[in-house]
Amino acid sequence: MPRTRPQSPKPTSAPSAELESNVGYMLRRAQLAVFADFVACQSAPRTRPGQYAVLLLIGRHPGLSQSALCDQLSIKRANLVPLLNELKRRGLAIRRPSLTDRRSNCLYLLPAGEKLVARVQKAERIHESRIVQLLGTQRQQQLLTMLEQLSHLRLSAPKAD
Repeated sequence: MPRTRPQSPKPTSAPSAELESNVGYMLRRAQLAVFADFVACQSAPRTRPGQYAVLLLIGRHPGLSQSALCDQLSIKRANLVPLLNELKRRGLAIRRPSLTDRRSNCLYLLPAGEKLVARVQKAERIHESRIVQLLGTQRQQQLLTMLEQLSHLRLSAPKAD
């Protein structure tokens, strides 16, 4: 009698109920969709949300230190350095040594970075309006409130053994 191969289960388009009830999993799915829409609303060259956040803060606070930027965005310095290197390579931002602290660099947008921020801000307004269309203004505000609350979770996380 010929041996039959076991059939692999056919993937379904929806995740399991266990995953759909997991806040972290659903946040990640939503993040992927929101980030993809953010990028799709832009014309080329496109900027990722993290790059935009960095450029926006540098533009709003010329001379901001790398440490202050990390604190404001809750990112690790090791993750910021490659991003800043990329922005420098693209001619969007520069680092200058601080005049008051030789261990610190201050960040500034270059003219191309200022133009890019202005262009992406227009795309961001389109992107945000798409979210409001989907959720409605009240639910968008509720979501923002809940996300802010969740952002404090890391501050109260139990210490690892």
